[in-house]
Amino acid sequence: MQSAFCIRHLLKIQQDLVTATGDGLQYKTDPLIWYIATRGEQWDVYAGFVEVGQNITRYVGWIQFQWLSVD
Repeated sequence: MQSAFCIRHLLKIQQDLVTATGDGLQYKTDPLIWYIATRGEQWDVYAGFVEVGQNITRYVGWIQFQWLSVD
């Protein structure tokens, strides 16, 4: 849960930069964060992104890939 605050903060910084640049970009870009976490021998890769709706901005994350360390 502690990591969620940092990830949300990084996504917000990226979203603020996208908003500040306006429509002058050659390519449309959206914030994306990758986060790798370990629990013992289990590794999880998470991705977070921003969804902008009409009156709301959502910071979303999900598990992209999971694997176990095998010797």
